[in-house]
Amino acid sequence: MPQAVTHIIIPLVLADIYRDYITKRKFNIRYVLIAGLAGLLPDIDIAFAWLFKSFLNSSISEIHRTITHSLFFPLIFLILFLITKDCNPKFFKKQKLKLNYVFLAIAFGTLMHIILDFTFSGSVFVIYPLSDFKI
Repeated sequence: MPQAVTHIIIPLVLADIYRDYITKRKFNIRYVLIAGLAGLLPDIDIAFAWLFKSFLNSSISEIHRTITHSLFFPLIFLILFLITKDCNPKFFKKQKLKLNYVFLAIAFGTLMHIILDFTFSGSVFVIYPLSDFKI
């Protein structure tokens, strides 16, 4: 199973390579950091699993690698990227960021997490709400 640091480093390095060599540093380095941190986001289901375990006596394995490890999770952020094209709050302007590119970086980080998990650590429910199909 890829460790947490691997889930951060792989999207961070890939986003930085894209930034440095393909776009020739035309976008803010903070997007690279956001993509790296978003590599941990699909494991938020572990925290929810602990809550459910304490309140509902459900197993962690029943929740982990289901909804947040499906392809619909990065798709949500990709849709938010498309929806927020013209929306840019004051905080993001001040930081020289665009909200829609933040969502794109999050989508990339979460997709890298899913790819790492099904490549190196067993099965992942890729289209979970629709089917129990595992990769």
